[in-house]
Amino acid sequence: MPHVLVTLVGENPASALIAARHFPVDEVVLLCTDRTAAIARVLEAQLGVPVVTHTWSNNPTWRQVQDEVVKVVDPQPDDEVLLDITGATKPMALGAWSGLRAAIGDRLRLVYLQPDGRLEDGDSGNVIDARVVIKGKEFVSWKRHGAVLKDSAWTGPLSSAAASFGERGTLARVLADKFGRDPGFATASHEARLDGRCPDLGQSAPRGFTREKGYLCEAKEDRFFKLNGWLEELCLWQAYTALDVGERLDVWADLSLDGGTVNGKTLGEIDVALTRGARLVAIEAKTHASERMSGTAQEAVSRMRETLGGFAHLFIVNPRWTPASIQALQIQFGRGVTLIGQGMLGAPFHAAIRAALGFNK
Repeated sequence: MPHVLVTLVGENPASALIAARHFPVDEVVLLCTDRTAAIARVLEAQLGVPVVTHTWSNNPTWRQVQDEVVKVVDPQPDDEVLLDITGATKPMALGAWSGLRAAIGDRLRLVYLQPDGRLEDGDSGNVIDARVVIKGKEFVSWKRHGAVLKDSAWTGPLSSAAASFGERGTLARVLADKFGRDPGFATASHEARLDGRCPDLGQSAPRGFTREKGYLCEAKEDRFFKLNGWLEELCLWQAYTALDVGERLDVWADLSLDGGTVNGKTLGEIDVALTRGARLVAIEAKTHASERMSGTAQEAVSRMRETLGGFAHLFIVNPRWTPASIQALQIQFGRGVTLIGQGMLGAPFHAAIRAALGFNK
């Protein structure tokens, strides 16, 4: 087994945590530039083993890296070294491999994290079954170095979501259907109550609700009817339905953060964040009117990309978006962003979220 992990720090350092947590290394050496030094400092606190960090000014040539890397790593006679070539520049990767290969020969192994989150053995090309967890807060901290991450409203294994949110799932589905079909319907204007005679609700009141004079009312003032709470819970419940696969997946609901702005607006929260190894899915629930759908979608994507960089697959959910409007909007965002609208909070959403987390590989 490798004793030392050498990783080239890029904009997405997930490979460093995946490799360090899969292989029981004794030490990690981070090779970075001025541009990625802040990310390296965050990694130092996350790795949990002794770390040596070496920083070059600007982008070094491959010969500079080749000449210096052995002095930085200082491998002992019996050390096996694992070189993670995922991040940084190609000249840095070439220089690190060339220098270490000349020094220790076959005791050097290569790993590489594919864009889809699979860790590969760089010598054989085989996929490494690295079942490790990267937390949602860890993803956020790489991009938002100065952000203060607050407690989530709810966090834990996705398998536990059934007990926390399943009781209100039927009500949330009724609201999504009514909201999508009725342009005049807005839950915030109903003073935290809903006509209790809606079909499919039955006569019982979900946990946290009472029935009063024909209306279904929240037992106490909270955010289910107001502030999109019902749609956020529905997104979480749909994720649970799609991903009940017997594998641990971690979820954060209302992952709140502070410490920065985008276009003058303070960064607020990620409605739902799901992680599986090096993969992160972030879901944003929107209930704005259709005439503002382009602006709100662009704002949500800009904010989440500023918060998460390119680490996450983004889902923007608005039950009022029609298939035609989604097709027009999807062209603007391209890969890495999926829009969910009318009639899609079921099988289409399930298939998309499973693919984003790598279950169709």
